[in-house]
This record gives sequence, C-alpha cells and structure tokens, in this order.
Amino acid sequence: MKIFAEKSREERIRRGVTQTALSEKSQTTDGAANDRERGRFEPSPEIPAAIAKYPGVSVDYLLGSGN
Repeated sequence: MKIFAEKSREERIRRGVTQTALSEKSQTTDGAANDRERGRFEPSPEIPAAIAKYPGVSVDYLLGSGN
C-alpha cells in the first residue's frame, strides 16, 4: 500500500505533525507509524480513518482514490 504510505507521510509533514502525535491519535506505537510510512505493512481500516480526522484529509485521498 505504497500510496497510503506516501500520502500519509506527506500530509503529516505538511501539517507539522510528529509521528508520535500521529501514533497517539491513531492509538498505535511510534514504530508502527514509522513502518506504515515506509510501506512495511498495510494499515488496519481504522488507521486511515484516524488520520482522516485531520481537516482536509479524506480516506479516499489517503488510499489514492481522490485528490
């Protein structure tokens, strides 16, 4: 799920959010956040939904289905 990895990292950095803050928001560890951003494993369905809670980010966008 390379698209998710790239887009979630891009949005996190663009918004000035640390991996720690994102992992807290998505109720995972820093290591899991790092692994997701590197495309090492596919996230559970809850993760894109948690990240999409940031204003202006949709699940469709994170999964490559929208702009």
